[in-house]
Amino acid sequence: MPPRPTDTQRNPMQLPIDQVAAMARGVLATLGYDTDEVAAITEHLMDCEYRGVTYGGLARTLTLHERLARTGGRSSERPAVVHETVTAARIDGADEVGYLVALDATQIAIEKARSQGLSIVGAANTWCSGMSSFYLERVTAEGLIGITVSSVDAFVAPFGSSEAKLGTNPAAIGFPTTAEPVIWDIGTSAVMLAEATLAARTGQALKPGLAYAPDGTPTTDPTEALAGAFAVWGDHKGSGLSIMIQMLGFLAGSGVEPEYLTDHGFLMIVIDPAIFGDAATVLKNATTFANSIRSARPLDPSVPVKLPFDGSRERRQAALSRGWLEVDDVVVSRAQAIIAG
Repeated sequence: MPPRPTDTQRNPMQLPIDQVAAMARGVLATLGYDTDEVAAITEHLMDCEYRGVTYGGLARTLTLHERLARTGGRSSERPAVVHETVTAARIDGADEVGYLVALDATQIAIEKARSQGLSIVGAANTWCSGMSSFYLERVTAEGLIGITVSSVDAFVAPFGSSEAKLGTNPAAIGFPTTAEPVIWDIGTSAVMLAEATLAARTGQALKPGLAYAPDGTPTTDPTEALAGAFAVWGDHKGSGLSIMIQMLGFLAGSGVEPEYLTDHGFLMIVIDPAIFGDAATVLKNATTFANSIRSARPLDPSVPVKLPFDGSRERRQAALSRGWLEVDDVVVSRAQAIIAG
């Protein structure tokens, strides 16, 4: 199970980007990933760091290390397509980390959509696929529309309950425009697993109303939450969305009650707007609409209205411009210890 909280208070360190990336590569190398795999996973983790999703960045390498130590290391089998048509494919992830499996699924989905106008690719027997928007940026860069859902092991209580029955179950949609894409990416839980895990590592409390202890009482202790349940996002609406995402995971081949960090499902649908004959007009209309939303009269004149992913894009650009990232010292020390052996 996830780590218990330490007595250490959060003490963020400002480190050069290259140093953070080097630590991520160092931890991943100890886990048996080859050079290309290390590069692919590190790119994803660093994008999380740039965008302010710190719990999905360098801290995530600690989870990968703990998970592989618990299961005896990487499987000797490799992910493979086990069912395929001209528009669809289903991948057996062979218990490989989702950062790699979902990347392969994305490439297959793009190629099939380019050829057929529409594709759907599912992957199961995988875990930790990270940010769906990372993959949708690749889809929208090709002028394609992407939709993803991910079903994971139970950490979330359905609306009206305090018992974990649902995964954090992210959903995302990416739409290209003639300028920047619009990418909406959410988890359907009030707090994400990686977020609670990092809070436990650094001894930080969760905000009230986000989680339940094992006995069903509300808690702000991340360790109790990890052993109990997270609240669902969006009350009954978010609960319904999460339930349907879990069921779509069955389409990808995932299990009904997967164990901790195993047998997650990843499903991607990709659409070429040219399938209806006029991609240029679709992209033009999307661009016009996006600009209209951004120009909406703000409630606070100093805070302009933003579209999904605008904030992520700005934070990434700011991080790359300043050249440093803020990383918790607990994460840094643990990563360094793993690298040192």
